[in-house]
Amino acid sequence: MERPRWWQTDPHEIANVLGIEGIRAILEAVKALKMPIDGHAPLLSGNELNAHVLSGVGSDHECVSYEEVNEKLRLGMRVMVREGSVAKNLKNIAPKLKSADVRNCMLVTDGDRTPLEGDWRWNSSVQWT
Repeated sequence: MERPRWWQTDPHEIANVLGIEGIRAILEAVKALKMPIDGHAPLLSGNELNAHVLSGVGSDHECVSYEEVNEKLRLGMRVMVREGSVAKNLKNIAPKLKSADVRNCMLVTDGDRTPLEGDWRWNSSVQWT
């Protein structure tokens, strides 16, 4: 199979250069490979979120409120509540999660916090929850 020129390019660059057609090409290629599609769609809701999910996107780590998390969980998405070095969403979301079905919900952090064991910032986030 001859691959298009953009095949080994950063997905962000494909979207920036090719726009919506580039995004469609990425989604089609990923679906053909049967790979999961992770999304990054803060504040997306309603019909736009429904279209996002129907396109095959199965997860998000950009949620900033409980309402946003709840809507995405209700649509079957996997939601990552982020407590990072810049984005700190845990305190806005965690208290209300006690009444939600959280089987598809997880706590995540930045990649710069490895190893996590012994990291006081991560430990304090987990203890807080």
